Amino acid sequence: MPDAQMTAKRAIVVSAKAAAGGSWYYGFACRGCGGDIAVFDDKSNGDKPPAATTGHFAVTCLHCADAGTYEATEMKSFQGK
Repeated sequence: MPDAQMTAKRAIVVSAKAAAGGSWYYGFACRGCGGDIAVFDDKSNGDKPPAATTGHFAVTCLHCADAGTYEATEMKSFQGK
């Protein structure tokens, strides 16, 4: 089995959420459209980095419907627009 398929099987599937303007989130930059994919609320309001440092997350972008697997190291904090 190719490595990419094995990685996807081990990914934690998470649901994207609609980002409310002004609220802070942890998530990913979509590889398809470049938009922000909000996954978890960031209660630190951008003051603390994401706690996840290892693992993979499978998520679908709400902007363009691109489905991808992202590494925890790609997670970022951002403010909804």
